[in-house]
Amino acid sequence: MNPLYWVVIGFIFCIGEMATPGMFFQLIFGIAAFLTAILSYYHVEPLWQWLAFLGISGILFLFLRKHIHFSPDKSSIQSNADSLIGKEVKVKQTIEPNSIKGRIEIFGEEWIAITRDKTPINTGETVIVKEISGTKLIVERGES
Repeated sequence: MNPLYWVVIGFIFCIGEMATPGMFFQLIFGIAAFLTAILSYYHVEPLWQWLAFLGISGILFLFLRKHIHFSPDKSSIQSNADSLIGKEVKVKQTIEPNSIKGRIEIFGEEWIAITRDKTPINTGETVIVKEISGTKLIVERGES
């Protein structure tokens, strides 16, 4: 094959990589095509060029597979608020049952905290964020 074909194939894969940001998969084939163009320049048989292309792609894939990002499961991505669930924090203002006066602070932001417990949670006690209800965090008494 003419080396120009391999260079064009390499550019196509590189452009495809730029069109799919964050995946880092097509770049492997682009690099393999550019390296195969060197073999083609020295008039290596087309069968060996294809075998080299596949071999180089396989080797690059093995070494770079930890950097390849396939489409993530959208349901597993947490929003900023969802990432608060499970956090242990100190109570900033006493949390009374059936009241929205209780406050906790997470990452420098103050949140309204409510509890389903029948007893108040005093200032300074540790709570665990269990769920989010609108702009309120539902908490439970944590380990002291």
